[in-house]
Amino acid sequence: MLLETQGTVEEALIMFRQCLESRTKSLGKEHFETLASRAAVAGCLLKMNQTEQACEEYQKVVTGYINSSGPSSPLTIKAMADLGYCLMAAGKMNDALEMYKKVTALRLAKYGSSHPMVLKSFFDTGILLVQLGQENEAIKMLKAAESGYSQVQGMEEHVAKCQGLIEYIKEQSTGEGEEEVKDANE
Repeated sequence: MLLETQGTVEEALIMFRQCLESRTKSLGKEHFETLASRAAVAGCLLKMNQTEQACEEYQKVVTGYINSSGPSSPLTIKAMADLGYCLMAAGKMNDALEMYKKVTALRLAKYGSSHPMVLKSFFDTGILLVQLGQENEAIKMLKAAESGYSQVQGMEEHVAKCQGLIEYIKEQSTGEGEEEVKDANE
């Protein structure tokens, strides 16, 4: 991990792969430590812009956690969020959106609407929806994040980010010849 944080990602990848191989042999492919090593390999691959391989590794992590810990375990949900981010980095925006929506639904069911991870999911999904041109849905997600963040002391910066993005979306959508974005409260 130190090598990775210092920018020596190729060396870190070699060590993470060695660790993954050892843990797979000694612990099995679905042990949580083995899956953590696989996630580290995927993270290095992503940093090296090898997104296809990274997505394949993250998918194996998700499958492993589902099999070993269940579909709604925190480890599974985190792995799904990582896979969603990787899919977005790979340009697979619709697949990423599908994954982000699953993560949001799982976190919402597990933690409730005011949990910081749920609010992050609302925000991240909103950002992705903007990139996909789904402004009305994006505003709904960003307003949900804003509402939750406004109820938590010390989250003023997050509230301001949400408000700024909502205003930006509305301004961009009222350009000449474009349909105006509906108020998300409608």
